[in-house]
Amino acid sequence: MQSKNEEIRRARDEAEQQFLLFDASGGGMFHLLRANGETKRKIIALIKQLKEVSRRIKEAKGTYVQVRSKLEKAPRKLYKAVAGDLVDELLAEYLNRVHCPVPIVRIGSNHYHFGSKKIAAKVINGKQVIRVGGGYMGIDEFIMYYGQQEL
Repeated sequence: MQSKNEEIRRARDEAEQQFLLFDASGGGMFHLLRANGETKRKIIALIKQLKEVSRRIKEAKGTYVQVRSKLEKAPRKLYKAVAGDLVDELLAEYLNRVHCPVPIVRIGSNHYHFGSKKIAAKVINGKQVIRVGGGYMGIDEFIMYYGQQEL
């Protein structure tokens, strides 16, 4: 019986020594398993976040398509120019051609409300331009840039 106890003690001591050597080398397998589990949890969390972002993008695209179809179906009012006003006539011709969705209202000679902005229009070298800062911008460029902000 005593020899069996000694054999068990020796086996236990040997296993303990092996475990200490294994653990001293950086945590060994247990450390790797723990790190693997943590990494898997992080990956799963990121996948859930990615699915949520993907779902939100799909919703936003659906909303965009609905709004765009409503804008396209909405009856377009033609802009009517004041007779004899070259600036207003050129503006009307351009707006009715491109179907600008931003409302434009004439408030005076060469002055308009473009959505919520007050603008001044002019004809330079036969081209319609809009006053921007200290200079002028072509009407097509102006509507492309500022039209997006006003919608």
